[in-house]
Amino acid sequence: MHHRGKLYGLLCASVPASLVEEEEERSLFEEVAGDIAFALHKIELEEEHERSEEALRRSENRYRALFDSANDGMLVRNLAGNIIIVNSAMAELTGYNIDELTKMNISQFLSAASFKTTMEKQTKQLEDESEAKPQRYELQMIRKDGMERTIEIVTNLLTDRVKAPIIQEIARDITEQKRSRENLRAYASRAILAQEEERKRIARELHDETAQALASLGVDIGYLSKTKRRSHEETSKSLEGLRDRTEDILRGVRSLSQALRPLMLEEFGLLAALQGLISDLNQQYGINAQFGAPGTPRRLSPDVELALFRIAQEALSNIWKHARATACTLEVEFSLEKARLKISDNGQGFDLPKVMDDLARSGKLGLTGMEERARLIGGTLTIWSKPGKGTTLVLEVPQ
Repeated sequence: MHHRGKLYGLLCASVPASLVEEEEERSLFEEVAGDIAFALHKIELEEEHERSEEALRRSENRYRALFDSANDGMLVRNLAGNIIIVNSAMAELTGYNIDELTKMNISQFLSAASFKTTMEKQTKQLEDESEAKPQRYELQMIRKDGMERTIEIVTNLLTDRVKAPIIQEIARDITEQKRSRENLRAYASRAILAQEEERKRIARELHDETAQALASLGVDIGYLSKTKRRSHEETSKSLEGLRDRTEDILRGVRSLSQALRPLMLEEFGLLAALQGLISDLNQQYGINAQFGAPGTPRRLSPDVELALFRIAQEALSNIWKHARATACTLEVEFSLEKARLKISDNGQGFDLPKVMDDLARSGKLGLTGMEERARLIGGTLTIWSKPGKGTTLVLEVPQ
């Protein structure tokens, strides 16, 4: 009405008084002016509506562009779970194409338990205002190819006064992240147990072997010092025996110390320490172990050398404990770009898990420890093994 009155006033003001002196003519003119004003106002409203429509179309186009190009899977569905629109990332995530998904219900690619969880969360969002904010939780999804995946989903409830509420969902595949977390927990748990077992073993060796040997040695020394009626020859023979026993105890202590902290590594470097491991494998366990170091040897950083030594130590320990091997080779190769450690055996081998992160859950704690050490120094550990075909381990560390 405001526009009509304004337009009407302008029209009247623009007409000369001589043209509207008669009452009848004035009345007719007012009617015509009012119709013109109404028509102009209608045109103005239509133009404003068109501008609003255009702004809405531009906004929808921007949303659709963001929706389609998003890296995370996105879909919009109704409360029953029927999909309205979906983006290409969601199609890739589920294995279905976009046309297939827009004819589906989310229950068709969610596990029964996950679909039930989704509906329960949705009910809470509808009934409780405090739950209306975006919800984040994990679901189990079954892809078109039958593969099970774990997805993290964020659900938004979109409401309108006129239309029925709809649900917008954003999904991300977290299968590998979840598996890594679970394997890390399993590894940490097993590592703690292994650490406690190692402490028990060291304590037992110190008590049962070293401490008792030292105690016996002390008794014999005391007896020898109190015995006066002995010939020089008998005394010399007893002292030689005590010396031999002392050397045995010393070797045991050194062996234990070497297991705890490889002094040879610190003093003489990686190659000397690895040669020591190979020598022990030959002498103590009768395995034909060969060592090689092609390229130009050089010292690496202390943390890298320690990691390589520990990985080699664990691998060689597995060979004599579990592989039933009669021969093995250890090779350290140096190049300008990297250092490469390779250990192979002719043992019984084993079946590798499909995912290397599953080593801890399958009980292969030593291999998991090697994997973790390799990651810490930025290296890449690769393992090949088959039952009856032996095992090969390769660690590459960039320089």
